[in-house]
Amino acid sequence: MIGSMGLAASIGLGVALTRPDRRVLVLDGDGNVLMNPGALASIGAAAPPNLHHVCFDNGAHASTGGQRTISDHVRLEEVARACGYRWSGRVETPEALAAEVPALLGREGPAFLLIRIALGPPGPPGPRIPHAPEAMTARLRRALGAAA
Repeated sequence: MIGSMGLAASIGLGVALTRPDRRVLVLDGDGNVLMNPGALASIGAAAPPNLHHVCFDNGAHASTGGQRTISDHVRLEEVARACGYRWSGRVETPEALAAEVPALLGREGPAFLLIRIALGPPGPPGPRIPHAPEAMTARLRRALGAAA
C-alpha cells in the first residue's frame, strides 16, 4: 500500500466482505486510524467475522516524518469496541504481545488489537516502496483471485 491516508481499514473491510472465505488481517498505524475513524464504525456495522485489525501505536505519523498524533488522548481500542467490534484489546509489553496475537487470530471478528510501540529515532521517513502503484494493484488483484 502506498500512502493509504486512513483507508487501510476500509480496504480491508472491502476485502473481508468480498472474500468471506479468507482471513483478512489489517496492519495499521495510529495515525492512519485517526485519519479515518469512520472506518471503525463501518467495520463494526458490517461485522465481518473474518476481519482482524492490528494497530501499531507509536504516537506519530512515522512514515511522513514523525509528526505527533493525539493517540495518547484517545483509547483507540475502546473506540473500536464502541463502534461494534466484537473484541478489542491493548498490549504494551512483548510478553503480552506473544500471548495476545494468537488469541486475536482465534477470535471471531471484527477484532481489534492495539500494540503500543516506541517511536523510533527522529529522522527522515524510511525508503519508499520500490513497486509502482499499477504493479501493486495487479498483485493485490491476483491475490484476491480477481482478473488483473
